[in-house]
Amino acid sequence: MDQSPRPGTTPSALTSSFLHFVTFGGGVGLASGAAVAVLAGLLPFAVANAPVAAVSTVLATELRAASPSVRNSDPPPGEACCTAASATTCDPPERRPRPTA
Repeated sequence: MDQSPRPGTTPSALTSSFLHFVTFGGGVGLASGAAVAVLAGLLPFAVANAPVAAVSTVLATELRAASPSVRNSDPPPGEACCTAASATTCDPPERRPRPTA
């Protein structure tokens, strides 16, 4: 996997993206840890942890998607954003189904 920065990505954009990740990712992690600790006093730990893990994952994903560094960037060549509806077009050419003549 190529670890080089995307073309057109400046060091300040990389720093901004990293700080966004640390701030929101760390904040969600600390908040979810506190929420589990509070809920574990009321419920069994496993029961308290499951919904907190799910909610914190969704929250972190939404915060990451709202990041200006993510919204304003195009995926690198060959790494198109795939959805279930477009999975075949995101596959590399050698894995795409061949059209029938």
